[in-house]
Amino acid sequence: MLEKPKLKKIVSKKTVLKKAGLEKAKRASKVDQELASRRFKILGDKNRLSIFKFLMKKPCPVGDLALALGIGRTLVSHNLKILRAEGLVAAKRFGKSIVYTISEDLIVENNETIDLDCCKVSFSQ
Repeated sequence: MLEKPKLKKIVSKKTVLKKAGLEKAKRASKVDQELASRRFKILGDKNRLSIFKFLMKKPCPVGDLALALGIGRTLVSHNLKILRAEGLVAAKRFGKSIVYTISEDLIVENNETIDLDCCKVSFSQ
């Protein structure tokens, strides 16, 4: 039996560029998903979430956070360290005290909504 000759598919430069852009978009999407997953995992802890929500209202030092939330100072400090490492919280020194606030990279809208780069989260009730 005679075999049909195989035809080569001619691909334009435009098609190749589109596919390359699609690959970049897929990689960017994967990075966004990983970022979202990591940040939601961090905010999934009830103490970290309550600290984060409190800081959305106003900047605060560790002692005041501990008193307001009824959590020990060491636990507040530990959770603030985790939130800072992820870039969700920033610290500013004023004399001897350190005041914690929501990171400037996050856009806080009406003290209820933040932009986590991957999505917007609203804490309204």
